Amino acid sequence: AHANKIVKAYLECVGSNFLIETLGKIINSIITEKANVEYEIDPSRVDSSAIAENMKRLEARTKMILDAIFSREGVARLPSGLRILAQFISEAAQVHLPSKEGVLVGALIFLRFINPAIATPEIIKGLLVKAKVAITPPARRKFILITKILQNLSNQKPFGAKEAFMTPLTPFVRSHSAAMEDYFKQVLDFQYNPMLVHQEISESASSADLQIFHALIFTHREQIRDSFKSTADATEFEQILLSLGSYEDKLSFSLIEPVHQKAVQKILAQDAEEALYVGYIQCQTQRERKKNKDA
Repeated sequence: AHANKIVKAYLECVGSNFLIETLGKIINSIITEKANVEYEIDPSRVDSSAIAENMKRLEARTKMILDAIFSREGVARLPSGLRILAQFISEAAQVHLPSKEGVLVGALIFLRFINPAIATPEIIKGLLVKAKVAITPPARRKFILITKILQNLSNQKPFGAKEAFMTPLTPFVRSHSAAMEDYFKQVLDFQYNPMLVHQEISESASSADLQIFHALIFTHREQIRDSFKSTADATEFEQILLSLGSYEDKLSFSLIEPVHQKAVQKILAQDAEEALYVGYIQCQTQRERKKNKDA
């Protein structure tokens, strides 16, 4: 559970640009579709005479999303950190579960990253053209149906009795399986410069997101350290955390009164490590504690 929270916080930090640039237009166009444009194929929810036409629309939209994700530009936009995580999962799977390598890599990319953004696009800042747009139940249902297809495709699994109304889409899933496998290979075929991996974070993540991520890492640092197979990696991890310090001694810019934010940023600009997302406020905290104690 802790690992899932950390991965979620991390992907939200590094992935918003990819989601906006790759899927933004498609997601927003689905939200603004006319009410009579339906994707529903569950006979308990829609007249059976409409199912065939609705399935064509659902397949067309899903293919549009897949084309955007599978495109050369889509692969290139993927966050470096996500691709590194995918490589780590792939290497571990080859040792422990070689037959499930693609499924596990797909779980990271789709279950943890792309599908949540499609199903609930309002949680990704900047993904919706109109930030306060209300997503109607029919639009939400369209997103859910699309993610069901994407998930089964990434799992390399046909639809079964559990959701029998989706079984007519099994041929669609099978026809795109090879493209999905090739996509995973492209994602994993990646060389990187460790010093540049998180350059995009300063542009896409809010200071509050980064502080939450720091807090999760710091709180569970011992379990994370013990999970490293390499003593050198474990030592490097500890040194990085030591240089960052405790998140408890820091405050996100988003929590500082707006009138003071610019002044704090100017001061912290002199120290690149700290200017990225947080500022030390130990002196201010001590003053507040002393004031409260004296009161």
